[in-house]
Amino acid sequence: MRGVISYRAIGRDTAVHGTDADDFDITRPTANRHMAFGYGPHICPGAALARLEAGIALPALFARFPGLRSAVPVEELRNLPVLTQNDLEAFPVYLRN
Repeated sequence: MRGVISYRAIGRDTAVHGTDADDFDITRPTANRHMAFGYGPHICPGAALARLEAGIALPALFARFPGLRSAVPVEELRNLPVLTQNDLEAFPVYLRN
């Protein structure tokens, strides 16, 4: 599985990394390796809402369509050329077996 990371939110906490926290440094160690919604003062303001929505919407989707499955192999899925998010061009699915 591939992913795209918003590099603007990683390791920019001055309390942890000092005065050069805003410098891009891919080698900088960070306490939290989870980067989907950022971390610390740069966390995505919609992170809690996105998690809540996913916790409600995904179970409802799978309950409504128990046979839901991808209509194409994962290798055929293509990401949009956007650096800050992980969007697919399309995700065709079968609603039934």
